Amino acid sequence: MEAAAVLGVKEVVTLRYPAGELEDTGEFRKEIVRAIRRTRADILLCPDPYRRVSHWHRDHRIAGQVAADAAFPYARDFLHFGELFAEEGLEPHKTGIVLFWAPDTPDTFTDISNTIDMKIKALMCHHSQVSERPEREVGESVRERARQGAQGSEFEYAEAFRKVEFRR
Repeated sequence: MEAAAVLGVKEVVTLRYPAGELEDTGEFRKEIVRAIRRTRADILLCPDPYRRVSHWHRDHRIAGQVAADAAFPYARDFLHFGELFAEEGLEPHKTGIVLFWAPDTPDTFTDISNTIDMKIKALMCHHSQVSERPEREVGESVRERARQGAQGSEFEYAEAFRKVEFRR
């Protein structure tokens, strides 16, 4: 079973960049702008590219930076990627919020206490990420991380984000 089915996701868009090869390019930014304009996203979730306390994959940093740039200012006006409107009819769109996951300093917490089992089942579908680890072990790890994510909140389990709001 695929994670999308476990989560009830109707559409998954895969950009097909090879692992370790992501670059901050105009073409990549345009693909993200296209997705924002097509879906009219109000909230964008992406990895926090600005972590200072710990270092992580270069692809994650680049994905977060390009996604944030795509949301503001690129997707919001005709000055950028006008061909998306002219050729595809995709009008500019103002995404109001970016939620950066895995931040050093979270300021927004979402209660996942009722959905943590679903999160574990979805993660188990990502064989490249969990390899041969048993579901019990993965579940313990996910629960512990979610407990840590809930620190500073009233929730048992939480996803922790750094929130950036744009003027709409």
